[in-house]
Amino acid sequence: MKPFERLGELLQARGERLNLMRQMAQVSGAKDALDIRQCGDPTLRAIVQECTRCQQAPACAAWLAEAHESSPPPAFCANAIPFRYLASQLGRGIPRLN
Repeated sequence: MKPFERLGELLQARGERLNLMRQMAQVSGAKDALDIRQCGDPTLRAIVQECTRCQQAPACAAWLAEAHESSPPPAFCANAIPFRYLASQLGRGIPRLN
């Protein structure tokens, strides 16, 4: 495989993971907190890094396909705790893990 083909694959995978992150933030109620910068840049960077290197993308996509608005993130989500916390800051979602 040529280097630029591999780069294209990596960028596509990263874009897919970021799309899953946006969807998870929306479903969990954390999106508005992220939009108004309720968390600082280091926290946002950590959330993005966790999602871009996540190995659970197929499970995440399947979970999102069945989830409804204000569903707490699943336990396998590496960002479940930050998303729950951010949702709780705006009075949405469930701040504790089950």
